[in-house]
Amino acid sequence: MAQKLALDELPDWPLLLNIEEASRYIGISSNMFRDLDPVEKIYLSEKTVRYHRDDLKAWVEFLKQGTSKNTNSSLIEGMLN
Repeated sequence: MAQKLALDELPDWPLLLNIEEASRYIGISSNMFRDLDPVEKIYLSEKTVRYHRDDLKAWVEFLKQGTSKNTNSSLIEGMLN
């Protein structure tokens, strides 16, 4: 099984990610990413949407802080482990 890398260990990702890249970046499926809609979309055109890598990283860090305090969601725990 492939080892998950910390987001800091992935320096060569583009700054603006499409949905497939964004979901891989945070380690979830594209379908789950669509359902969660975790960060603001950046519209490059009517049909072209991107997600800012720093927003995704901040969202994951926010989840890590929340799970350490009071969240026992198996979804979030699975994403962070």
